[in-house]
Amino acid sequence: MAYVNPPITVDPEALLQEVFRYLQDRAPGWEPADGNLDVWLAEAFAQVAAQVAEVASDVPASIFRYYGANVAGLPPREATFARGATSWTVIPSSSGRFLPAGTTLAADVEGETVAFTTDTDTMVPPDADTVSGVAVTAVEAGAVGTGITGAADLLDPLDYVTAIEFDSPTFGGQDAEPDDEYLDRLADELRLLTPRPILPSDFAILAQRVDGVGRGLAIDGYNPVDDSYGNERMVAVAVADEAGEPCSQGVKTAVDDLLQGHREVTFVVNVIDPSYTVVDVKFKAVAWPGFDATVVEQNAIEAIRAFLAPRDWGQPDYGELRAWHNESVVRVGELYAVLNSVEGLRYVSELSLAKEGDPLGTVDVQLGGPAPLPRPGDVVGEVT
Repeated sequence: MAYVNPPITVDPEALLQEVFRYLQDRAPGWEPADGNLDVWLAEAFAQVAAQVAEVASDVPASIFRYYGANVAGLPPREATFARGATSWTVIPSSSGRFLPAGTTLAADVEGETVAFTTDTDTMVPPDADTVSGVAVTAVEAGAVGTGITGAADLLDPLDYVTAIEFDSPTFGGQDAEPDDEYLDRLADELRLLTPRPILPSDFAILAQRVDGVGRGLAIDGYNPVDDSYGNERMVAVAVADEAGEPCSQGVKTAVDDLLQGHREVTFVVNVIDPSYTVVDVKFKAVAWPGFDATVVEQNAIEAIRAFLAPRDWGQPDYGELRAWHNESVVRVGELYAVLNSVEGLRYVSELSLAKEGDPLGTVDVQLGGPAPLPRPGDVVGEVT
């Protein structure tokens, strides 16, 4: 399956003719006359548009190379360095000869010089005039360094070296995969991919493809039948609508059908509702001078109710994507932070909270259930 480049016109003359045709359609009888301002403007616009189109036409290849390497797990083949082994002839010495790592030699390949360097330090034994098996690697990556045999020239000043020979043809050098070949290969690979969930979070992401699901949370190893955790190859997916409220039975059935159709054979998947805990809050605060205490009080109450609403509970402050982190505690400190962020509110003098029906206190409230969400109950405030 071949990759098809987007049809983007980059020829300025072709773009200019499109401008002329547009003007002739809008103004019948108009003809371009060289030297007129309208033609000059059209030529300038065509040149600019061609430059922008040239940039745009190059972008898709780089985008898909990045996507293939980092998302699809199919990296393009990068250029590699050729390697080989060489034999060196030297003027003998009673103390031996030293060939330092990084010594540069070169071979001629159809008029092109291909340089190699030695990989490691090598000692020529005392009174010996040759040493074989000296490993070398091409200086530049690419296929041009592969298949080289015969003699090589020394480029570094080692006056005791008289000859260098490749022991066998060099190997391993490869050019970088061209864009068109990689994109064709990526297109073929993507045909084999299926959206099969592997990690627990994958199940939640897949569930949110169903219309009517605004939020999804996967609980790894949870079995709703016996309320147990730690079960292998089992995941429960809690789903809610955009408001954080339970989805209809029809939506949950659609989610279950989707997940059952994509799960691995030995995986057990259950679709569940969130668990809701109503939280009551009471506070007293003082407004800054110049602010209407009644307005500040109402805004503070609305801020608490919004914080406890199931719509955004567990949604992190960072990033733009919708998420649902399994947050099971309503913390007193966070309520203080919510109130202190209300415009015009100077400080909070009293704050208490509790589950609905429990006496108010100053300790954190634990939410119940495997996929807990709060709901605001009685939120009473007094700002003076």
